[in-house]
Amino acid sequence: MLLPLPQNMSLPGLGLLLAFTAPVAAMDADRFAERLDRAARLNVSAPWPESQRILDELRVHLDLASHDQRVTYLMLESRNQAMDGQLEASLDTVETLLQLELEPHQRLIAHARAANVGYIARRFETTFRHLNAGMALLADDSLERHAVNLYSVAAYIYALAEEPEDAVIFGRKALAIAQRFGLAREQCAARQRLGFVFKRQRDSTAAAEQYRAAIDECAATGDELLIGTLDYAYGDLLRSIGRHREAEPRLERAIEKMQVHGYREGLSLARLYRARLALARDEADLAERMFRDALVDLTAAGNDEYVAEAHRGLAELALDQERFGDAVDHLRSSMNAREAYLQEVRDRRTAFLQVEFSVAEKERELARLREQQRIAELERQSLAQQSLIRIGLVVGTLLLLLLLLILWVRAVRDRRRFRRLAHRDALTALSNHTRFFELAETTRQLAMAKKRNYTFVLGDIDHFKQVNDRYGHLTGDAVLRKVGAALREQFGDKGIIGRVGGEEFGLALPGPDLATLLTGLEAVRARLRTIRVGEQPIPITMSFGVARPRDGESLTALRERADRRLYAAKQAGRDRVVAEGEG
Repeated sequence: MLLPLPQNMSLPGLGLLLAFTAPVAAMDADRFAERLDRAARLNVSAPWPESQRILDELRVHLDLASHDQRVTYLMLESRNQAMDGQLEASLDTVETLLQLELEPHQRLIAHARAANVGYIARRFETTFRHLNAGMALLADDSLERHAVNLYSVAAYIYALAEEPEDAVIFGRKALAIAQRFGLAREQCAARQRLGFVFKRQRDSTAAAEQYRAAIDECAATGDELLIGTLDYAYGDLLRSIGRHREAEPRLERAIEKMQVHGYREGLSLARLYRARLALARDEADLAERMFRDALVDLTAAGNDEYVAEAHRGLAELALDQERFGDAVDHLRSSMNAREAYLQEVRDRRTAFLQVEFSVAEKERELARLREQQRIAELERQSLAQQSLIRIGLVVGTLLLLLLLLILWVRAVRDRRRFRRLAHRDALTALSNHTRFFELAETTRQLAMAKKRNYTFVLGDIDHFKQVNDRYGHLTGDAVLRKVGAALREQFGDKGIIGRVGGEEFGLALPGPDLATLLTGLEAVRARLRTIRVGEQPIPITMSFGVARPRDGESLTALRERADRRLYAAKQAGRDRVVAEGEG
C-alpha cells in the first residue's frame, strides 16, 4: 500500500536531464516557485492529476529551478506515477533523483520512496536494497527527524516479510519520531502502518487502538487520500471482528475517496474489503460486483494474494447460485493466483535474506545456506503439489466435480441455515430470547457511546390464552406470526426485534425519539385490531411498557423498568402503552 510521502515526480532518466536545459517560456523564477509550491500542496490535498497538470506545465521551465526545487519536482512526479500505476516509471524517476547531488535527508526520503514503490512493483531486491541504504544513513543522528517515512515503510514491508518483531520495532520508532517532532501527517501515517502490522499479526485489539488514534490525527491533516486509506483499513478490521454496521460507511467513503483521487491500488483494496463485508452479510449481488471491480486493478498490479481471494469469493457466490461452470473457472483462477502468490512469498523472503546476510558476519553464512536449502525444499514440494493438482484436474471427471460442488453447496447452505436457526425464533423469524438480549446490549452500548437516543420496549398480547382456547393453537401460532410481522414492518429498519417469551415481544431501538416511537406503537396496535386468520377476523390488542436508559444504567435495570411499565399497562386495563413518567 503506497502512503503519500511529502514530495513527488514524472519524466524518467535522460528525458528529465534534458528537460533541465529546456528553453524558458513566459515564466520567471518567482512564478516557478509559486506554481511548484501549489503543486506540492495539491499533491497532499487533491487528486493527483491536479498536481500533475502543474508539473507538466513546469517541465519545460526546469532550468529556472533551484536544486531543492528540482528534488521536490522529481519526488512529486514519482508519487503521481505510482498513484497512476506506473510503478516502473516511478522507480526510474527516483533512480534519476538519486544520481543528483542530494542532501542526506533528501537521499533518505528518496530511498524510502524507492523501497515503498519497489515493494508494490514486486521488485523485492530493489525494495530491501533501498531499505538498507536508507538505514545506513541513519548513523547520522541529525537525520532522525526525516526517518519517519523510512521506518514506517520498513514496518509495513517487514510485516509482509514475516518479521513481526522487527516490524513492530520499526513502526513504534516511526510513531515516536513523528510525535517528538510534532509531524502530524507523518504521525497519522505511522499509526496507520503500525495498525496494519498488528492487523497482520491478527492482534485486532492493538490494531484497533492504532486506527482509532489515527482517525483524529488524520482528520487534522486535511489529507483526504490518507484519510481514505485509513477508512478502508479500519473498516476491514471492523468487518473482521463482526462490527459490520460500523464498517460499511467507512468502506463506502474509502471507495469514493479513492475514485476521486484516482488512486488505483487503493480503490482495488477498498472494493475488495467492501466485497468481504458484503459476503459476510449475504449481500450476494454487491459482493460479486465489488469482487469483479477489484479484480481488474488487482490483476493488473499482480497482487496475486488478493486476486486469489477475489476468485475464491466469486466461486463461492457462483456455487450458491448453482452456476457450477463459473465456479470451476473461478476456483482454477484462484488456485493459479495462489500458486503465484506462494512463489512471490518465496521470492520476497529470499530477497530479504540475501540483503540481510550480505551485511552480516561471516559466521552467519551457514545459517543462510540452511535457509536457502529450506526454501529449495519448499519449492520442490510446491512443484510436486502442482503436478498432483494438474494430474487431478486432467483425470477428474465432470461428474465427480459436479458431485463435489453439489455437496459443497449443500454444506454451505446447511451451515448458514443452522447458524440462522440458532439465532431465530422458529415461529416468527424474529430474534430469539438469547440473541435479542445480546443484540440489545450491543446496540445500547453503541447508542451510549455515540450519545444517541435508545429505547427499550416490552410488549405482551392481551388475553392470548383465550385466543388459544377459543380458536386453537394453530390459530394462536398464526396470530403470533402476524404480530411479529406487524412489529417488523413498523420497526424492522430502526432496531432489534425479538420474541422473548410465549406471547411477549421486545424492541431495542437506537435513534427514534419518544414521540416517533409512540406513534409507531399506535400504528402497530391499530393494525392488530383488524387482523384476520384465513376468513376469521381475530382482533388483537397489546400492552407495551417503554423505558429509556438513565446514566450508567445496565440493560438488566432498563429491562426491569420496561417490565414494570408493561405490568402497569396490564393493571390499567390492557390495550395501552405506558412510557416514561407513567406507571
